[in-house]
Amino acid sequence: YQYLLAPLFAAWAASDPVSASAEAAHILTGRARTNIFQEIAGSWVAKDPLKAMAWVQSLPDPAEQSMVCVAALIRWSDTDMKSAVKFALNVDLGEHSDTTIHSLFSRWAKTDLQGALLQLEEVDNARPQDYAFGGISDEWVQSDARAALAYVRAMKNNNVRAKLTRDIIGKWASSD
Repeated sequence: YQYLLAPLFAAWAASDPVSASAEAAHILTGRARTNIFQEIAGSWVAKDPLKAMAWVQSLPDPAEQSMVCVAALIRWSDTDMKSAVKFALNVDLGEHSDTTIHSLFSRWAKTDLQGALLQLEEVDNARPQDYAFGGISDEWVQSDARAALAYVRAMKNNNVRAKLTRDIIGKWASSD
């Protein structure tokens, strides 16, 4: 039945996300509620990303909050990649953090490689930086592995440079 409710709640959320989310919280439980919350967040984030993300962060169940947040970030990235990525880098996504950062940067690299690289330079934490570059390099190695390798070789941090060089060479070797 959640598959029947999803488009209804998404449409409702497009015009009145507060009421839609309140009703979903009232009548649904478990995975069905999480799925509907993801639909609501996706509709809401297209209209008012900051209010949508504030609502997501107010969800009481950390696991549900994390899953809904990831869905909202992916939808947000369709219209404002930079803002979605910056938000993702500054929020706790629990067990979904690494894969979300990887996915967002991969999506960004498909449409705007230079924008993704500029944002990568602003990431100062090593773990998200690794996953961000992993997402970028997934796309970059397919289109221009030599340029990806040249970019990494010019990096100042020796540890990061060595790790990313191995990553690119590994992806490049497996793509041939």
